[in-house]
Formats: sequence, C-alpha cells, structure tokens
Amino acid sequence: MATAVDDALAELDARLARFGAERYPVQRATTQFHRGVVLAEVSRAPEAADALTEALGLFDAAQLPVEHAKARNARGAVMRQLGRPAEAARDFRAAADAFATAELGAEEGAARFNLGLVERDAGDHTAALAAFEAARDRFATADQARSEAAARREAGATLLALDHPEAAAVVLAEALDRAREVGDRTGAGLAANLAGLALLAQDRAAPAADHFEAAADLHRPRRHPEGYAVACANLAVAAERGGDESRAVVAARLASTVVAPPPAAAALAAEVLDRAGPVPDALVAVAVDGHGRLLRDELERWHEAGEGQATMAAAGWVTGVLAHPRPVEALTAWLDALLELPPPVLATAVEATTAALTGQEGDEVSRFRSLAAQAFARFPLPQWNRLARAFEVAAAARGLEPGWR
Repeated sequence: MATAVDDALAELDARLARFGAERYPVQRATTQFHRGVVLAEVSRAPEAADALTEALGLFDAAQLPVEHAKARNARGAVMRQLGRPAEAARDFRAAADAFATAELGAEEGAARFNLGLVERDAGDHTAALAAFEAARDRFATADQARSEAAARREAGATLLALDHPEAAAVVLAEALDRAREVGDRTGAGLAANLAGLALLAQDRAAPAADHFEAAADLHRPRRHPEGYAVACANLAVAAERGGDESRAVVAARLASTVVAPPPAAAALAAEVLDRAGPVPDALVAVAVDGHGRLLRDELERWHEAGEGQATMAAAGWVTGVLAHPRPVEALTAWLDALLELPPPVLATAVEATTAALTGQEGDEVSRFRSLAAQAFARFPLPQWNRLARAFEVAAAARGLEPGWR
C-alpha cells in the first residue's frame, strides 16, 4: 500500500519527467530540491544527495542566490547523514554566507547551527562554539526564540566539552530559561540535564541533582523515555555524590525501569544500585525530604509494574514508614502525591498497601492505620473523606479491620 511519501515522490518524479534541464532549468531544480528533501526525510541519503546536487547546478548562484543557498544547506544535512563532514561543512558555510548577504537572519542561523554540529562531530569544538554563538545571535535578531534557545544549549554543551564548566553552566542556565519561556519542554529538559553535568563537573552535587530532577520532570517517562532515563541516572550519580543515598536509589530505580533505557544510563543506574545495596526506607526518606516529583514517578511505576510488584514495593513502603521517626510526615507527602495523580494510580497504591498490610502483625496494622488517619486529617475535608473511603473499601476487601478515620 502506497504511503504519503510514496505518493509525494511519484508526483515529483512525474514533474521531473516533464522538466528537461535545458528548457526548464529552474522548474527542474525546484523539483529536485523538493525530491532531495523528501528522500532525506525517509533516510534515502544517496538519492537525496544526487537530487540536491543537480538542483545546486541548476540554481544559478548569481541570479538565484537564496534558492542556491537553500539547496546547499539541504545538501549539507544529507552529507552529514552520509558521514562526509568536510563536504557538509563546506555546504553549510557557503549557505550561511549567502544567507548573510541576503540578510536572511533565521536562515543564516539555521545554516550556522548545522555547521556547529558538523564541526563538533569532527572534533573541532572551538570552531563549533563560534558557529553556535553566531547562530544564537542570528536567531535572536530574527526573533526565533526556540531556535535561539537551542543554539544557546549547544553552545553550552560545547563549552562543557572544552572543559569550561563554569562558563557552560551560565550559558546553559540561559538556554534553560529561554526554552521554558517558549514552552519547549524537550529543549528545556536537554538544557537542564546539560546544566546538571556542568554543575557536577564543578563538584556542586546538590544543585546538579536539582537540575537533573528538573530534566526528568520535563522529559517524563512516556513522552521522552530516553531523556528521562538519562536524567534519572545522572540524578542518581549526583545524589550519591552529595550523600543522599535514598534519593540516589529511587532515581536509579526509575532509570532502570524505563522501557529500553540507553545502555549508558542503564549502566550508571545499575552501578549506583550495586554500591548502595538494599535501602528499604529509600522512598520514605524521599517523601520526608520533599522530593515530590520522584515520589509521584515511583507511584506511577507501581501502577505500571502490575499487582505483584506493586505489593512488594508497598510492603517495603509500609515497613519503612513504621520504622521512620517521622511517619506521619512521610504518609502526608505520599498521600499528597497520590492526590495529584490519576485515580487509577491512587487505587493501585491503596490496594497494594492494604495487600502488604495483610502480611504484618496485628499491632503493626493498627499502628499504620492510626498513622494514616493522622495524615488524612491534614487534608481538607473532601480529600480526607476520599482517602479514608479508598482505604476502607480496599481494607474491607482484604478482611482488615475498619477504622481509617
């Protein structure tokens, strides 16, 4: 069955057959340009390169400088795909210069941004930094805020590669703020993660950990699982280095349970978990310390893990709460997190917790119930009733005694 791409290519091929190079050079060049772009999008890079090369030859650089530059920029991207960085850099540089002559700031910025990527791929970080900074300035002048934020981010990443973590942290903070201003969550997540690395390189573990946690929050496990796993793994390392073992363990656990995490992130998480060993009260400590985002993510993990694993996790939670010197604070934070999550997640946590309580001694069950009732009372009446009712129903289904208010 033909796809939309197949249909587009068929139409372009038909147009190409009608436009001979000698009689209709501009029409043929335009058609080949569009063919090249479509072919590149479906990873048919060699064919794309051929189409764009013909377009370049037909777009007269003197008479059609902008069209020529656009074809050069597109071919540069294809040359990068083909692993031909010198040719890609040459195309991007020529395109950027032509766009500058035409006073097309946004287009020049895009070409210089692409040039920066190629220069960095080739290991010339100094040239890459200059290209990204030039791209930033052109995007700012052209009022292209999202692209400006991306250029700032890549400039910061390049400064980090040049072993200038202090300067990188400043630039990446600007990139993070800019990306947030324009609502670019993915770009903000990438900037926050890089800013965390820049801070960690300065042995500033605590602010680094906060940036990694912010990056995880921006990525989210379902929306951008790879970025989320990387941010959580980095958070685990930063928290461990800062002496916060519980936060490190919970973050590492979250990184390792993402579907198909990047190998490097999975390895980092596994190393942290191996060094920490069993930390049964890790989630309780995270709750008491106010790391609500991690707490919510762990509760969502319970929901997705299935009944058996959720009950095992809840059993560790119950034991940790009963052993902690501030059990009501832990339960209050846990319940507050549950109220912010969808009802099915709350139901899973309540059912798993009551299931875990069936394995506890009667005195311990009574004590947990009493502590929970104290935590319920800290919420407004509608939420108090909702929580108490949820536990009463789940407890009754398990044959536990009433009295959750």
